[in-house]
Amino acid sequence: MARIVEDGSIVAGANSYVSVASARAYATERGLSLSVDDSVVEAQLVIAMDYLESLRDKYQGSKTDITTPQALQWPRQDVTLDGEDFDENSIPVELTNAQCRLAVEQESGIELMPTQDGKFIIKDKTGPLETTYSDKIVPSSIPSITSVEVLLKPLLAYRFRHSTLRTVRV
Repeated sequence: MARIVEDGSIVAGANSYVSVASARAYATERGLSLSVDDSVVEAQLVIAMDYLESLRDKYQGSKTDITTPQALQWPRQDVTLDGEDFDENSIPVELTNAQCRLAVEQESGIELMPTQDGKFIIKDKTGPLETTYSDKIVPSSIPSITSVEVLLKPLLAYRFRHSTLRTVRV
């Protein structure tokens, strides 16, 4: 299935913020690699979108168009980047770069949304050591990818955003 790229105009059926060609250009510019098979890169971009969409409650603002079904979380309104209001009909470069980087990370073997099975050790005993298992404690299974977190940080909402306080003289 081809990627239908969201460009900020609320494209019907959008399922990506970047095309395969854009993802390849991103990787090439940074000396990174993606699969030569377009279908593999497309699948990686879909999984990257799943990851980005899972952050829906962490992004600043809200979807731009609440009256028409908007397929993806972006574009968004009420977003501030670098102390300035961000155009609600645009897609931030940080987001497109993050999607590309997530595809690259998958190519290097990172599983973005792994599942976990089994029980977790909360106590262990062998001789003086004791083991107790629990299937109720579930640590986060989503990997921490610093390169992506740094890209997405400006797009995320924080409870205390001291750096975005603006004063307007009237």
